Amino acid sequence: MATIDELRAKAAEIDATLNETTEQAKNGLVIVAVAVLLALVIAFLTGRRRGRSERAIVEVYRE
Repeated sequence: MATIDELRAKAAEIDATLNETTEQAKNGLVIVAVAVLLALVIAFLTGRRRGRSERAIVEVYRE
């Protein structure tokens, strides 16, 4: 049989492991969010630059 002290020690160990895992997951999520945001900004700026160089020039003549 397990004693109360052993159960408390095991519960504390599990709690510490969960807290550590949660912190690692949060850090990973922040890194992924920053990478996605950076990719969107680069795609926006690249598309904007390309749109400026390839846009059509339309001239309207009035008679």
